[in-house]
Amino acid sequence: YNQSTNELQKSSAKRKRSNKLKEFFKGKVSISNWVGRVSRLGTTSSGNAELKIKLSGNQRISIGTTNNEFTDALQETTLIPIGSKLFDKVSGFSTGDKIRFSGNFIVSDEGSYINEQSITESGSMRNPEFLFHFSEIR
Repeated sequence: YNQSTNELQKSSAKRKRSNKLKEFFKGKVSISNWVGRVSRLGTTSSGNAELKIKLSGNQRISIGTTNNEFTDALQETTLIPIGSKLFDKVSGFSTGDKIRFSGNFIVSDEGSYINEQSITESGSMRNPEFLFHFSEIR
């Protein structure tokens, strides 16, 4: 993507990444025991937890929940509910903590295979933020 000289090449690079993701996951978007560091931890106006992880080995890739109730209602519900066991675990973490996590990526209807939250194409390719539903964190 970074070496592309025009918008057509950039769009092609994004399509190729989507195909590579589809090949990698082979239709199953569940993962177990991936490692990363907490890069964002917060709450919504309703008190639910927002969590973003930077993958170990590639600090430009983020995996996480939405950051507000409205967006979460339009997507697959990804926010971590206040009062849940997962919320209690997450509440003990701080930004920078190394964690292991499991869960599911959210499949996209828009051709990118995995739902990616960046506003621009450039952001989605240079610093992707993949939407994720956490099932276990330690």
